Amino acid sequence: MPGNQAGEKWYYDACALDNDKRTYGEIFNGGKRYKRVALAGNLSIGEAYGSSYRKKGREAADAFLGLLHQLNNITTKDFEVFKVIDHKGIDALYLDIKVEFPALGMTDSIHLATAIINKCSILRTADAGLYNLPKDKIKKIADKYSIPSFAITKMD
Repeated sequence: MPGNQAGEKWYYDACALDNDKRTYGEIFNGGKRYKRVALAGNLSIGEAYGSSYRKKGREAADAFLGLLHQLNNITTKDFEVFKVIDHKGIDALYLDIKVEFPALGMTDSIHLATAIINKCSILRTADAGLYNLPKDKIKKIADKYSIPSFAITKMD
């Protein structure tokens, strides 16, 4: 596998992965044009698969896995365009997030912590519970973990 010589990293939560097919164009084009790596946590994959299965059936869920497999095989000469990551090392940050945003659910807190701990500049989501968080509080947490340009952006 190529080394990771990419610029920015964007994290996609389950809502972003399950949003619509434009998401995958964004992932592919962002990697090819801007040397951006798209990250999705194990939790993102599991939630999106389960949602697809419940809403659309097994065939759609299997197509989702096929699409992820295709994305996982796209590389440039310098880096992988898409990577599935785990949620290791988020414990302290997860607790900071729960203190700052006590109403934020467990899975959203895990996604936010994973994006920050992996030094992503953007967390992409279709979840209003995340993209409506106060920007000043998000900046405070991101600054603490040396990610001054971190933002949560809404999938349209």
